[in-house]
Amino acid sequence: MRLRSGAIAEHATCSNSTVRLSDHRQHHAFNSLHQEGESAMSSCLPTPPSLSSWLPRSRRSPGEARRLLENLLADAPGGERFLESGKLLVSELVTNAVLHGTPLGRQVQLVLDVNRRRLRIEVHDARGERGLVLRAAGGEDESGRGLAIVKLLAHRWGCCPREGGVGKIVWAEVESPVGCAR
Repeated sequence: MRLRSGAIAEHATCSNSTVRLSDHRQHHAFNSLHQEGESAMSSCLPTPPSLSSWLPRSRRSPGEARRLLENLLADAPGGERFLESGKLLVSELVTNAVLHGTPLGRQVQLVLDVNRRRLRIEVHDARGERGLVLRAAGGEDESGRGLAIVKLLAHRWGCCPREGGVGKIVWAEVESPVGCAR
């Protein structure tokens, strides 16, 4: 399973569907450095918090995604800088995946990654044939504004196919304001 470049897919079985990737990355970084004969001390650098979680095709999933994001950002130094934009983005992306990108009986995968400069949100769904449609919603429309919100809030965003050709990944990144990267 490919989460994204540089991420390590979880390979452990756990009782819930949320896996923090930081420990896997630290272990992998340590082993890589040790195998190359470099000092093991350089692997003690803090690893940016990350997580991956499977969410059901449910109207409750956007709220669960916001809760996961809040918890992740609470653990990240300076993570509060990304909280407001991140909650809106994760809500829109998960809502779109639940409503338009996930057939009955399938789940949505949420992948969050934060470092001192940026927050990356990825939402993996099972429908690759349904691309993104950025449209202008009318004043009376009750929906259709989600991707416009994503476009306004994200520094970068996009969509790409999942590995294996089943489904797609919709992603967005928020960058820290200049001078705030600690």
